[in-house]
Amino acid sequence: MPPRTSTIGLPPILKNAYFTKIAIAAREFDRQFNINNMAIYEAGSNYLKQALMAGEIDIALLGALNMPQDDELLIIPFIRANFCVYISKNNPLSKKSHLYFSDLQKQAFVALDSSFVHNQAIKKMSQQAGFRPKYFMKTNDIHFLMNLISENLGIAILTDIVKTTASDIVVLPLLDEPQPFFTGSIAFRKNHLLTNEEKMLVDTLSK
Repeated sequence: MPPRTSTIGLPPILKNAYFTKIAIAAREFDRQFNINNMAIYEAGSNYLKQALMAGEIDIALLGALNMPQDDELLIIPFIRANFCVYISKNNPLSKKSHLYFSDLQKQAFVALDSSFVHNQAIKKMSQQAGFRPKYFMKTNDIHFLMNLISENLGIAILTDIVKTTASDIVVLPLLDEPQPFFTGSIAFRKNHLLTNEEKMLVDTLSK
């Protein structure tokens, strides 16, 4: 019987931050790991969670606000991160050392679309600050989002695991209290029997 192919869900932000680590670990686990037994499905965490519960994918990296819980899924957190403001250096606010969400009331926002948990963080912080953000654009393309920020077309709220090499983007911490935090987890259905490749994935990210 041929080995079963695992469909692994990866949200773009966690993929960019951690898939290299997974690939390097794969070489160390070469006796049990076969890249040909993996199929990658990329989407935002909200969509991937639905696909996971529907049995459309086998295992997924998921981003969530605070500490995620679910009756049907086994969720193993591996990273906790803060949300920050990503802003063009040409924006006057970029000269500050930190910001409060209320400082952003007059700014245009650019954001990832509703399949990403970042929208939930923005909603919570804007409700706490007492204003509704004005959006210039929403996208599912993180690289395009960075280009919009570079061109000073809007500011973005992103988890600080997002690394930018653009010299014209400044990342500033938010000092609001309380504020949501980002949790990266690996998740699968509780009745799912892990393959060797999936076990490697869990072990690698759990360390």
